[in-house]
Amino acid sequence: MDLQVKLSNDGYAQRSDLAMSARWPAWANWRNTAYALTFEPAVFVYHKPSFTTEEPPASRAEFVDYLERHAKEVHGRIATYDIERSGVGFLFMSRDQEQFGDIWNVIKAMGAAGVKVYSTSSAILERVSDGRFVLGYNILGSYAADWASRHPDVGIVLPKDYTVVMSRIGLVPEAAANPALGRRYLEFFMSKEGQTIMARQLQIPAVSPEVAGENTANTMQAIHGAQLRPVPVSPGLMVYLDQVKRSRLIERWNEALRSQ
Repeated sequence: MDLQVKLSNDGYAQRSDLAMSARWPAWANWRNTAYALTFEPAVFVYHKPSFTTEEPPASRAEFVDYLERHAKEVHGRIATYDIERSGVGFLFMSRDQEQFGDIWNVIKAMGAAGVKVYSTSSAILERVSDGRFVLGYNILGSYAADWASRHPDVGIVLPKDYTVVMSRIGLVPEAAANPALGRRYLEFFMSKEGQTIMARQLQIPAVSPEVAGENTANTMQAIHGAQLRPVPVSPGLMVYLDQVKRSRLIERWNEALRSQ
């Protein structure tokens, strides 16, 4: 998300006044140049057979409590993204830092539990599905849902304290060879038909306010309300493109993981 917003902010994306522009959620539209097209939560994933006697953690406080109560059984069986190598992992961590004052205690608890870090969702989900891992933290929900549909031992929790929601961004480049065609392409993605295809066939949650039912922002917001925290499409996303700030966050992350 950050790189697309930077392109837009720096003048490398054309203004695209489209049929849905005025009706698009305000947080999902940056000056009619960059649009959020999807609504993808960061979730906890868990190995269902490992939770036959208790419910899986449903908040960060419960996540830490579970790790502390089951220290021996789960050591080395917790996973999350490697924020140095995973763009979405870094995005989720940066939002955690903004949303949750106690986040560094969560990271320390994962470090004490011997957390394993990976650059891809599939590496984590594969190991949760076969029981090598018990829990995965901040996993991209669209990938988790697709994996769970094919692997019944994978469970998903949207954290009840707050759930970060990321989006894929659409824009028309300023240097586009055929900007009219680019706008038509983007307009289709934003249309009711395009968003329905995304939600039903591609299993990627749709952001359009005109699309309802399973796998849509409308339904998720009706169920979870203010618990959902979409990442706004705005220049605020560019904060951690500053390499000094990025390096500091990664350094603090590594220190927290090693501190136990």
